[in-house]
Amino acid sequence: MQRMLCLLLAAAALCGCADGERYRLSGSVEGAEGVLLLTNLCTSEVDSARVDPKGRFRFEGRLSEAAPALLRSADGRFATRLFLEPGSIELSGRASEPMGIRPAGTPANEALGRLRDSVTLISHLAFERQDSAYRALERRCMEANRDNLLGATLLSYNIAEELSPREVLACIDRFPARMQQHRLLAELKQRALQALKSEPGEPYTEIVQPAPDGTPLSLRETVQKPSNRYVLVEFWASWCGPCMKEVPYLKQAYERYRPLGLEIYAVSFDRDRDAWLGAIRQHDLRWLQVSELKHFDNSAAHDYAIRSIPSNLLIDTQSGTIVDRNLRGERLGRRLEELMGQH
Repeated sequence: MQRMLCLLLAAAALCGCADGERYRLSGSVEGAEGVLLLTNLCTSEVDSARVDPKGRFRFEGRLSEAAPALLRSADGRFATRLFLEPGSIELSGRASEPMGIRPAGTPANEALGRLRDSVTLISHLAFERQDSAYRALERRCMEANRDNLLGATLLSYNIAEELSPREVLACIDRFPARMQQHRLLAELKQRALQALKSEPGEPYTEIVQPAPDGTPLSLRETVQKPSNRYVLVEFWASWCGPCMKEVPYLKQAYERYRPLGLEIYAVSFDRDRDAWLGAIRQHDLRWLQVSELKHFDNSAAHDYAIRSIPSNLLIDTQSGTIVDRNLRGERLGRRLEELMGQH
């Protein structure tokens, strides 16, 4: 359930507005008292309002662009999220049940309110059914809201991560033309077009980054080394739990297929040099290691459209093309066995 709350409203910027369009936010949250704080999550601007004796509150302001926002009590008793967009927005609910606080009044907030109602129903299902039920709900909600920000946000921040670049582009094409021009979908389209360049069958893109000793290490030189038949480019970080769970599979593959011509070129998205080098030592990672120590601002992340880790791609050194990607867990060993034979 947190997937919806974290990703749905984490958009850095939403639809553009005419300069100075007004929003009005009012409502009544049972149990709220004292001062409420409204934070525009795009600009970090904070406004405040006091809850009146009847439990109501009101905010007004101007927007240069619509944005996600966080409304919370100064005493920390509750917090809820919503969209700031031109028009009148109404909130209602209980401070003791933040997920039940319902936004309404403007298109994206009306749709968000309906989605929250549906999520509440899913939360009563057996745990093992919740994930599939929510994913199905996301798809239905996106289809029903292609004409507003909720549909675009669901695709960009939730659904796109499960689709191939071609599927993302096809999905964007089904939005109305005016929504396709929206910055959220325009940026998603650019990422998908970039990601197409790292699909199987495409030539690899060069990477040159510092090795642990500070010397530049080239992917091209690794690919062109005569003894290497396949190069696995592995994107990871020491702070990434799922990445570290992949280590046993990587070590097993490296031990088995290194003599047959496998090399691993690992690109770390760490920021902290000591943490990066410590993980290499602690886990005895004997393959090639590079990092710019720039987190997701790593140049290779942009070139290969990497938005989450762990992630990888496998390069055939004879053709210089990508033959597979996102080989995780036991799938890595099975794919290498197909390509390189048993050992």
